[in-house]
Amino acid sequence: QLGNAGMLVNPRSVKDIADKIETIYNDRSLRVDLIKKGKLRSRKWSVEKYNEELRELIASYRKFRC
Repeated sequence: QLGNAGMLVNPRSVKDIADKIETIYNDRSLRVDLIKKGKLRSRKWSVEKYNEELRELIASYRKFRC
């Protein structure tokens, strides 16, 4: 779900998390790029859109189950 607006990390690896934080901290152009892309990506989401997609998911689950 990140698209290209973030970096994936192994959540079980402290080293991987620390390495990625260090990379973002030390690479200004990467940091600026991720911030820009994150802001653009965030425009695609809203509480209303989330609620609509959740209702659709629940409805499709109910159809499948019955």
